[in-house]
Amino acid sequence: MKKSTLAINALAIAFVAIFIKQAGHESAHGILATLVGAKWTQLNLFFADSVWKGEPNQIGNAILTGGAAILNIVIAFIAAWMFNRKSIASNASLRLFLFYLTAYNLFAGFGYLFTDPLFYQPGGENLGDWKKIVDMLGGGWNVRLPISLIGAAGVLWGFFWVARNAHAFIPPDKPERFRSALWLLLFPYVTINILFTAFAIFGPLPDEIVLIIAIQYWFGYFGIGWGAFMSGLWIQAPGGLERSGVPESIQWGWVVASILLLVFSIFVLLPTIQFS
Repeated sequence: MKKSTLAINALAIAFVAIFIKQAGHESAHGILATLVGAKWTQLNLFFADSVWKGEPNQIGNAILTGGAAILNIVIAFIAAWMFNRKSIASNASLRLFLFYLTAYNLFAGFGYLFTDPLFYQPGGENLGDWKKIVDMLGGGWNVRLPISLIGAAGVLWGFFWVARNAHAFIPPDKPERFRSALWLLLFPYVTINILFTAFAIFGPLPDEIVLIIAIQYWFGYFGIGWGAFMSGLWIQAPGGLERSGVPESIQWGWVVASILLLVFSIFVLLPTIQFS
């Protein structure tokens, strides 16, 4: 297979997956806000805003703040389960989408649980979904440490899940395996991170939020880029893994979908949707 074909397909499918994760995460905040009695007022690619119609309630605040990360984890587990279904293995592009969807949601959901308690500052502004949960629970290490350990375990599992299951798409021979892994994992990781960092810089966000988003993408999804080296050089495929290979031709449906979502991100979500 031409590496250009692999690169185009990988980037297009990965972009659809990260868009669903990113827009879905922020939309979840707004939907949860509506469900607990608040009013959803704004939706941006990187944030959702809401206001309480009456007196805020602590349980509702916890749900609308922390629920989106939990949704990411649930989606990751569902996508990982579907990824391993034999009925999916014959559809290489769909399986590749499930692979990226699992990876991005795993690192996002467990990443919040891992890092937010560690960087929580008592009495500070605490920008971050689970920093607010930690604050509601008192902010002590008896709360922070268990949550962070759960997140760390999930992130660590994500590193190995990506590296092991990438073998479904790359050749078994090591020299070619590593080259394919670079295009499958490192190339979309770098390209998408550059793109979303640029979105954050040129969007209507304060500098401190831009920095948080850049850190989230470059460090939070590091397991995807590093997975190229793990799967290409060290980690073997799990026993019984169904190999799908990769599509032999450019998957124009995914390419068109990624372009449309890119345009939607730039011209609709980045300027921010206002709800009356």
